[in-house]
Amino acid sequence: MTSRIYSNNQVPTYAKLVHDTFGYDKVIIMNSGAEAVESALKLARHFGPLLSGIGPRTPSGDRIRYGIIEDLERAFADFGDRIAAFIIEPIQGSGSIVPADRYYFKAVSRLCKAYNVLFIADEVLSGCGRTGSLLAMDQLDTRADIVVMGKGMGGGVYPVSLVVADSEGMGVMDVGSHGSTFGGNPLACAVSTAAIRVLLDEKLPDRAKYMGAQLKDGLEALHSPAIKAVGGRGLFVAVELDAEQLSGANAFDVALIVKQKGLLLYPSSLYSLRLLPPLVISEAEMSSAIDKIGAALKELCNDGRK
Repeated sequence: MTSRIYSNNQVPTYAKLVHDTFGYDKVIIMNSGAEAVESALKLARHFGPLLSGIGPRTPSGDRIRYGIIEDLERAFADFGDRIAAFIIEPIQGSGSIVPADRYYFKAVSRLCKAYNVLFIADEVLSGCGRTGSLLAMDQLDTRADIVVMGKGMGGGVYPVSLVVADSEGMGVMDVGSHGSTFGGNPLACAVSTAAIRVLLDEKLPDRAKYMGAQLKDGLEALHSPAIKAVGGRGLFVAVELDAEQLSGANAFDVALIVKQKGLLLYPSSLYSLRLLPPLVISEAEMSSAIDKIGAALKELCNDGRK
């Protein structure tokens, strides 16, 4: 265990590596993506106008349509003096995989600076090289005030998540206002240190970019009538399915069939599949996965629901 009062011999090495890799001054080490997001929001509530304390009844944030600049500008014009933070995924991963363009993110950055609002990038899914760069934000020519990371930070071995920020964003926390029993424990730091070093030494972001192109090309080459579109960045890929071609089946049926063939897929909505292969996947494994997806879609198109 560790705490915010007592450190251990792994935290300093790990914190420096995180700083050197991602370029932010400060880090909070947590266990899960949800904890990291909550920690970032807690920072925002200290940074912005604190109205009634932080507790279980603190209201949630307001939502706007993803990637629509007009909605964004209207929200800031109407409520800018009451906004503590703006949080967004560089690639929306739930429900489908929807990348926003750099013009939208530049507008977010501009408005956040103009209204003194913290810009939080949720990279729990998209970070750690998955999209073809260390952070998906790197492809958008925009720097967030706070970045949240998870999942890949543990190298598939141990749960680790991070909140990284510069001193201005992180320095608003009072002593004793945030803590974690297991966040930053020695095993977590050692595992994540190894994971980051492998990520860098083996140039896994570049590999994700290359293998992601192979995956998307392979899926499109299936010429399946059940595939409406293939999208995403790097090894963060979505397949949109055509409901009319699946004879009453859906993404969950596809996932069950490929599971029987030895492949795990995530049905992110009724007609969308999310593909997040390991960054170390081989070309032979990728080819096999594409063949299994193609076989499953062919079964459903020909025979209806299984």
